[in-house]
Amino acid sequence: MKLCAFLNPSHIPFALFEQSSSSHFTAKTVLESYPPQQSDRIFISDLEEILGRTWDEITFRMIVESASRASFINVSTDGLFYTVHPALQGYIKDSFGEEEIMKYTRTAAQLLLGAMRSFESTTAQRWQLLPHINCIPRSVQSENVAHALAFHDFYDSLGDWKASKELLESALSKALAARGQRHGSSTWLMDRLACTLSNLGQLDEAEKMQRDVLALQLEIFGPRHLDTTNAMNNLANTLHQRGQLDEAEKMEREVLALRLEILGQRHPDTIGAMHNLASTLQRRGKTIRIQPTQ
Repeated sequence: MKLCAFLNPSHIPFALFEQSSSSHFTAKTVLESYPPQQSDRIFISDLEEILGRTWDEITFRMIVESASRASFINVSTDGLFYTVHPALQGYIKDSFGEEEIMKYTRTAAQLLLGAMRSFESTTAQRWQLLPHINCIPRSVQSENVAHALAFHDFYDSLGDWKASKELLESALSKALAARGQRHGSSTWLMDRLACTLSNLGQLDEAEKMQRDVLALQLEIFGPRHLDTTNAMNNLANTLHQRGQLDEAEKMEREVLALRLEILGQRHPDTIGAMHNLASTLQRRGKTIRIQPTQ
């Protein structure tokens, strides 16, 4: 019951607990250079103490039934969702000190991080989690880079660019402070943030950041590296959106030539580059012909 006080009071999915347990309550690794921190074990241990080290549906449903008989929760007719009265949530929180509130908030965040790994299969399941994830303060979601990226990945999958932007900004700030601008994780985060800014329609900021990323990739890897061509492609897309078609076309031709050389004509990224260039040429009243390779 204490843990449920830190979720949304309505439509708490039964699957939230089952799926998080099946993931061992561990967060998804979005960026290999930033795996979940060892400190997660504190909250994972708390969850294992509450829900067990292995999932036991019978025991869990007995706990739910007991809470339902005491009128602490209401169970949906199909048994798939629970509701806690907001007044009870408030009473539980009011009985806690600041330190205990933060402990349970972080434990609830860990529960949700585990569930997000298993709720990736359908959009409907992710929407079920959203109100509960929104109950976790952004400051807790972004306490470290691994968590910020896991929550970002979730919001990004639902098209919540504002939340994605806030989490990426926090992750990037931490990565820059720890590893500097030239580290691969920093440039990756800059590129993701720039794409999110573009999705938000903040094209000035997106273009500036993408130019910075491209300059860094050219300096570190040179023009023929795939990370460089990806950075060039993202910048070209933003230029296309801004109507800067001369520069977009020039860059898209360069991307296509490099991908044809490095990946070959049949690779999906090469086909994507053909499509992008064709789209720009169409806007300019031109056509493109790609000769098939022998």
